[in-house]
Amino acid sequence: MSLEGHRNRRPERLGDVLRELFAVRGLNRVTVGRSLERAWAEVAGAEVASRTRVGRVRHGVVEILVSDSSLLHELVAFRRKELLEGMQKRLGARVRELRFRLGQ
Repeated sequence: MSLEGHRNRRPERLGDVLRELFAVRGLNRVTVGRSLERAWAEVAGAEVASRTRVGRVRHGVVEILVSDSSLLHELVAFRRKELLEGMQKRLGARVRELRFRLGQ
């Protein structure tokens, strides 16, 4: 392999190279998923966390899958704002909204 094409390239920051590598390999999604799950468990508390799980995340909207309708109603009607603020405190502006739905 020739290094001819690399002579005119500027050095790249290691962080940028690793971020690109992780994105290509899908590792970034795994890391983000784990940090979301940890944050959710902390914010929701052990009992709620045991009956819910983090679903899809898209454009700052985090889907929370809830095991039963009574808990779904409680989260939507009474705790949504508190839980969203807790998630934003731990993860920043990346979390714009929480959407709850029944699911496993």
